[in-house]
Amino acid sequence: MIQRFSFGHPIPTGSVEQVLPLCAGSVPFLTPAAEGWTYRMREDCVVYGLGEMPRGLNKRGWHYIANNTDESHHTEDKLSYYGAHNFLLIRNGEDCFGLFVDFPGKVHYDIGYTRHDTLCFHTEEPDYELYVLSGGDENALCKEFRALIGRSYIPPKWAFGLAQSRWGYKTEEDVREVARQYKANGLPLDMICMDIDYMQGYADFTVNRERFPDLKKLSDELKAEGIISGGMIPKVECCTNAIRAGVRKVFIIDGRVPHALLIETLTDEGAGTMFKKEIEGNYVPKS
Repeated sequence: MIQRFSFGHPIPTGSVEQVLPLCAGSVPFLTPAAEGWTYRMREDCVVYGLGEMPRGLNKRGWHYIANNTDESHHTEDKLSYYGAHNFLLIRNGEDCFGLFVDFPGKVHYDIGYTRHDTLCFHTEEPDYELYVLSGGDENALCKEFRALIGRSYIPPKWAFGLAQSRWGYKTEEDVREVARQYKANGLPLDMICMDIDYMQGYADFTVNRERFPDLKKLSDELKAEGIISGGMIPKVECCTNAIRAGVRKVFIIDGRVPHALLIETLTDEGAGTMFKKEIEGNYVPKS
């Protein structure tokens, strides 16, 4: 069961696909506070959720701010990371329920940090919608939540391979050494994802020629090692052939994503992977 509550004047976020009626009366499980809500936790209470946040799976014992933050130092004293996912899944004895805060700004959580037995949360502004999920175990509630916000598409087969990534690989030789070590230790490796260190001054569509003098040669070597493999090889080759033939930009788009072509052509963020010919002079402006 999913119950929807509205407070103030919420901004439509597009986060929810289901249209549910508003509930009147009190919010189950939670107690109103001067700022937001509180919930009393037993000693064995476990709180999951919040997506890309510090600490372990059980979020109890720390405080968090749901606020997309480009934080490069992933230490346990941080309050925010890259993703802001305002969903909590709480198991407290017989109680098992989920909370989804539909709010586009900062949400503050204190999950047993100030008081070991108390969970508190509040939005930065008092305009939000709150969804309470109940009536099942953890698996059932997660399934309901996925139906509420929209089920994700199934990724392509190659994406289930083993991907190695870190920040960051400083040179081509660093990348080659990763491939050598995986092979020497008999470990499977399907892709190496470089971060931003190959760029010139961290500018999009550029390559630092001192540290990465020949990306094509590096790519060919990795392909020969089987690290770019399977269905991605013909896709990548078609894109690079088109670029060599004079095409300015080539995109790989997942046709299973609804309206993927429209999203790619009519929006700034796009929906696919773009290949673009590198132009001397380091920076290629977006168009």
